[in-house]
Amino acid sequence: MSRHLNPEPQRCVEEYLQAYRHPVERRPLLPRTVS
Repeated sequence: MSRHLNPEPQRCVEEYLQAYRHPVERRPLLPRTVS
């Protein structure tokens, strides 16, 4: 069961990070732009 849950959450995390990084980089609210 642990092995089956391993690839499932990993894929969700990668998709979440990719979808989160896109809007974050596009938004000017990033602290990097302020610096």
